[in-house]
Amino acid sequence: MGENIAPFRIPPGWIRLGIVVTGLLIGTIALLPTGETPPAPVLDTPTPTPRRPTATTPTFTRTPTDPTSTPTFTRTPTRPRPTATATAKPSQEWIRLTNSTEDFSDVQGTNNWYYMASNGRNSGNFQEIPWDPKDDWWEWCYDPALGKAPCPETYVGWRNDFGHPGMYADVARVWVSPVSGPLKIVGGARKEQGGGDGVLVEVYHWHSSGHDKLWATTIGANDTSPKYFDLRIGAGKGDRLFFVLKIRGQPEWDKTFLDVTIYMLKG
Repeated sequence: MGENIAPFRIPPGWIRLGIVVTGLLIGTIALLPTGETPPAPVLDTPTPTPRRPTATTPTFTRTPTDPTSTPTFTRTPTRPRPTATATAKPSQEWIRLTNSTEDFSDVQGTNNWYYMASNGRNSGNFQEIPWDPKDDWWEWCYDPALGKAPCPETYVGWRNDFGHPGMYADVARVWVSPVSGPLKIVGGARKEQGGGDGVLVEVYHWHSSGHDKLWATTIGANDTSPKYFDLRIGAGKGDRLFFVLKIRGQPEWDKTFLDVTIYMLKG
């Protein structure tokens, strides 16, 4: 603690060097224009070290389109997807077997068609009726031995495209199926003209187990519009289809057109 410390003295050479440097700095500042700031020192910018590439992700590229249309986008990469294919159902093909008007004949059973009348109204007991060569039609009351009709209801019977029921007999066109399988039955009936009290039209399927009523309609007295049917059945060979006309009360003005086409399913 009692040790004497020598005072520090700046060497004269250092003082002279400081004076020179200070003078140089003052001279440099004096040379600059008034109000001008000395330029900032330029710093070296370190070069960034490249980073390790990262995994790519899907990108979306916009496809140039018409400015007025909705933009579309294409995704890359894409992955194909399985496409579901719908299987079309095969269409049914029907083969025509017969038409009642075109296959009309003056011989019973030709083209599997028969022309009948019932033994009494609504009896369901149908019998074949004779051909009247004079009037060229199937007539219920005609007697071939006499060559004429011995009863007053000479209007009851069948021609190629119409039938007429009577007070004492219903009339029927009957077709016997020559095939087994699905059948399609389409057709229609209509009164020739207004009058009377109307007519009944019925369709039956007779088979080994009995019979079924497939369709029925009542045509009004002054209704001359057609009534259509479109039916499907499973038939056996020898099954019979009855197309029946009946009066409602009185037989006047009951002439009724009937046309039937029958098809079988192919295959």
